[in-house]
Amino acid sequence: MMETGDKNIGERIRKFRKTKGMSQMELAELMGVSYQQIQKYENGTSNLTMGRIRQLADALGVTVYMLIPPGENMVSENVADYMHMSLEEQDLLKLFRRIKDVKPVLN
Repeated sequence: MMETGDKNIGERIRKFRKTKGMSQMELAELMGVSYQQIQKYENGTSNLTMGRIRQLADALGVTVYMLIPPGENMVSENVADYMHMSLEEQDLLKLFRRIKDVKPVLN
């Protein structure tokens, strides 16, 4: 089943890939997947985990928040994975997800 979030992320992946003049094959080689898998990501027919989104962002030279704007819950992760968390851990995770990517200042 295709989720709207995965389709929206896929559209952003395609946009950044094309902006960089990169083919699906080139992105696939950077990621260690097939170009067909990149097609599935871009079409929104393959669920994306946070790990894969991070890998895509790194390969495209963008931040995760450029693929998933803050406030949009678009990641296909199993909620059951978080069921064993305490309320404090759940609160910490929510706060962590609000952190914006900030580039370090180099002196």
